[in-house]
Order: sequence, then C-alpha cells, then structure tokens
Amino acid sequence: MTYSEQMLDQLEAGKLKKAQNSFKLALINDDDDMLFSLAEELYALGFLQQARTIYLKLLDRYPDEDELKTNLATIAIDEGHNDEALSYLAQIKPDSPAYVQSLLVAADLYQTEEEFEVTEEKLKEAYALAPDEPAVEFALGEFCFMVGQYSEAIQYYFQLIKNGYTDFAKVDIAGRLGICYAQSGQFKKALGYFNQVMTFEQVFTIFKDYMEQDKELEVVKTKKGYLRIIWSGGLPYCEDGYLCRTPEELFDRLLSDCQSFHENRLTKGCRELTPEDTERAMELCRPYLEMRKEAEGQ
Repeated sequence: MTYSEQMLDQLEAGKLKKAQNSFKLALINDDDDMLFSLAEELYALGFLQQARTIYLKLLDRYPDEDELKTNLATIAIDEGHNDEALSYLAQIKPDSPAYVQSLLVAADLYQTEEEFEVTEEKLKEAYALAPDEPAVEFALGEFCFMVGQYSEAIQYYFQLIKNGYTDFAKVDIAGRLGICYAQSGQFKKALGYFNQVMTFEQVFTIFKDYMEQDKELEVVKTKKGYLRIIWSGGLPYCEDGYLCRTPEELFDRLLSDCQSFHENRLTKGCRELTPEDTERAMELCRPYLEMRKEAEGQ
C-alpha cells in the first residue's frame, strides 16, 4: 500500500495526525501519478491546501502540464484568490488539451464575481469547441438554470439524459429537467420527470428502522441540504459529517452507514471483519434497495 492510500484510509478512519504524517511521506516516496490521484481525492474531501501543495510540486516538475494549472486555478477560486486564478488561466493557450477545461474554470470565476455576460461567453466558447462534452453541457445547463433561462437549460439537460447521465456532479438531472419544464409551463412533461425523482421524505421512510437503531447517527436539515452526522459517544464533537444535497446522495450515504452499522454489530468491534460478515451485512441492507426501487416506481 502506498503512503497516499494509507493517508486516505487514515482520513476515513478519522486518524488525522497519522494522515498528516503519511502525507509528508507520500510527497517524498510516491510516484507522480499516485500523487496526482491523491490531490484529486484530497480536493474532493475539502483538503485544499494539501491538494495545492501536491499540484505545485507536480507543476515544478511538469511546467507545461496545463491541467495542473486549471486545478490550481480552481483551488484559488475556492479560496477567494481570483487574481491568482486568472494568472494560472492566462498561461493556457487555445491549442492546449486543457483549454476547454480552463474556459469552464474561468466561467466559474466570473460567475462568482457576478459577471454573467463574461460567464456565458466562456461557456459558449467551450461549447463551440466541445459540444459533446458532458461537463460543458452540464455547466451550460446549470448557468441557464441559475439565470432563469429555463427553455435553454432544457436542451442541455436533455442531452445529458439522452447520453445516459441521470445525475452529474451530484445534481439530479431529471429533477432539474422537471423544474425547467414546470417553469416553462410544460407541466405534463414536468410531472413525468418529477415522478422519476426520489424525495428526502421517502429516504427517511425507507431508513426509519435503521435510524432508530443507530444511536450515533443524526440527520439535520441545513440551508444547503441534509447533514448526516456520526457522533462519537458522549464526546462534544462528531466523528464524521457529510452534506447530502440530493435524496439520492442521502440514500447512498445512509446505505453505506447502515452496512457499517451491521458489520460492527456482527464483529462487536472485537475482531477483524470477514467476507461472511460483509455478505451478511449486505443482505441486511438489501431490503432498503428494494424499497428504493418501489419508491422510484411510484
């Protein structure tokens, strides 16, 4: 196991000090491909500084690798350093393989500054260069949705559905389409898409018995979605927290939590998990998957 893999395992287990040490060892010992993958994982987990450290290290070795610059620009935007982001993006030329991605990052930057005309220009340029790229279609759909151009958003969301993307970047595309059709006055079409979408209430109904059993689990409604919390006994802090923005995301998180809950019950925390334990825990979770199918078929 590489130090990068060890770090990710330690983060998942909440062993932050050990993860910090593994990170230092990964920078010294792991190969560049592994480090790049680690940076992507760390960014997704919200460890921006650590991801930035890796990307800068790799950029020093590969100064012409524009994907590293777009990733560094994305982190700079997240941290509110737009001038730094623009500096990275300005280095990426139209003939670069990363140019389309740089346009999407630039669009995101200008959107944060509420320069919506420039945002649209960047997105349209990206679409002209890569009309079949799902990330571009999604970005255009989201932009049109945000500014209330629902009829235009429909074409981009529908193309994603047509190409097999029922969700993208944790956004339920069927739900977005339903809202766009409703806002455009096409209520029959809207209903068809809404019927494909599982609701938060259905998720809570499905997992009602599990949520009553797991005393360390709590799900709290926030402005951005539902926050799933795992408490740490009687301690004044939580062991883990995860924001679920869609019902599907909450379902997947609770299903994973439920399996871990049953695995811990089977081992009583006193022995290693066996394949038989895992199979039994999955069997105990299977009814939730069946109830999901029923809910989505309503």
